[in-house]
Amino acid sequence: MCSFRDAVAASFVLLARARAVTSSFPLSAQWMDGFSIFPWMLARDHKHIVCQTPAVRGLHNVESFRGQSSPELVCRSLTKGDLDQPLFNTLRQKWREVYLDGSTAHADIALFRSLNMAFRAGSIPAGADATDYDYGRSIALWVSAFEILAHPGGSGKADLFKVYDLFETAPYESAKLSDAVHTAYDKRARPAQYRNLACWLFGEIYRARNDFLHGNPLPPDRMFIKGSGQHMLNYVAPLYRVALSAALGIRWTSAMPPESNTEAVGRWISEKMKFLVPQQSIESALITGNAAPTGA
Repeated sequence: MCSFRDAVAASFVLLARARAVTSSFPLSAQWMDGFSIFPWMLARDHKHIVCQTPAVRGLHNVESFRGQSSPELVCRSLTKGDLDQPLFNTLRQKWREVYLDGSTAHADIALFRSLNMAFRAGSIPAGADATDYDYGRSIALWVSAFEILAHPGGSGKADLFKVYDLFETAPYESAKLSDAVHTAYDKRARPAQYRNLACWLFGEIYRARNDFLHGNPLPPDRMFIKGSGQHMLNYVAPLYRVALSAALGIRWTSAMPPESNTEAVGRWISEKMKFLVPQQSIESALITGNAAPTGA
């Protein structure tokens, strides 16, 4: 149930976070907490409700139940347009393969382990007492979600460059994202290679994560992308959607029907446009971070 919850949450929140970058209108489901499982559940006798968490273990009368949503979150309604349908369809199929068909493939296990990390990373960093340290912790969790997803399995190793590989094999509609013209962070002792915009953005986030976890000084603007002025947390969610697209092969592959069949061509165009709506929102968000210098 938790893995299915993670899949549903990711299918809403990643898209909402991307759209929030390019829109000032308050969008729905921008935080994973909105999909948290309520701790009180109906008992088998249907007369009591029970709660079992790391902090609470309790039994209560159904008549005394007074349900409450999280006080840190504003209640939002969701529509079909808020759902990243291509992502959800793929995650739902993967969930069936793992939890109904019993798949134990490394990539499948890593996927839901990564989604679980992303669920916690995408929750609100803190309540009214939030500080830069809380945001830094969220960024650290997000980077871990990427590394888990990119892990090759076995004795292999997940690192910055395995994540770069995902970004470089992902499908893009805009050349502003696919062109390898950015000097992305390279921690190895040699000249950095030119990579695409997603790699550059992740490299900046990766460096900030290291500064935070290693106790390095944190200037007031350390968690912001230079040039765009946007907080790094605004970019990790759309970047994670790109990484999922690469890992899961989410791309439009349907061949166009013969031009003589105008009705079929019309349906094909309509279906393609609908399929690419989430992808276009993701790319529009990432393009706003294009403040990297082109060239050496």
